[in-house]
Amino acid sequence: MMISPELNMSDYGDEDPANRLERLGLPLLLLNRALIEARGAVLEHTSLDAPSASGMAAYSRVSRCLGEYFRSQEHPTYSRVVDHNQILFVSNRSDDEQFIFFRGNSSTGDRSSMPSSSCSKGPMTRRLVDTNKKMLGVSTYSLFPETLDTEIFPYGPITRVLLYDIRQDKSIRAELSIPVEYECQGDQIIITDWRDRIILPEIGPEGEVSQQNPPDPDQFDFSIQRKA
Repeated sequence: MMISPELNMSDYGDEDPANRLERLGLPLLLLNRALIEARGAVLEHTSLDAPSASGMAAYSRVSRCLGEYFRSQEHPTYSRVVDHNQILFVSNRSDDEQFIFFRGNSSTGDRSSMPSSSCSKGPMTRRLVDTNKKMLGVSTYSLFPETLDTEIFPYGPITRVLLYDIRQDKSIRAELSIPVEYECQGDQIIITDWRDRIILPEIGPEGEVSQQNPPDPDQFDFSIQRKA
């Protein structure tokens, strides 16, 4: 499988993120809508809820928003797949693209620093990251003979992560990036390094997005009165 040179960039450049997302078949306004849904779930969380309730509610809302959009398309660019309780969105245009989503830390969406996942992830996410490392040639050594290594970490699609952070002022920072490294914490991992980071425009506390995005006509109500 051929890997685009873009995936190995160390300098992510200043290209408009909407253009880069469009090439992946992901409208920026769709991701913005999903992230605003996630924020709504987090803000509804109270001290009486279970500690993990807000995260699960946000996860469900993002999944529903994206899933409903792709299902409504005549020729959807992605399909929603559940793999060991991890929701994947797999590209229908090729067999080498997919993405997942979860919350990141305060460095999410900040080009000057490297983010990490906000909580530990399990074996399935570790397998996806290991596949990324193998596909992008990030691994500098192999623990297994070549044939066994290929069998355990097979060549497969590159997995991106829609990583988002809801800040104290209720603004949202997010990016769509490729995880390539992690730290082990027992049988769990914390993702610590990324490639090809597509930094999304920050979403303000009241839901407004960067002025680079055109307004959505459906967000406005118009009343028409006949003039006397």
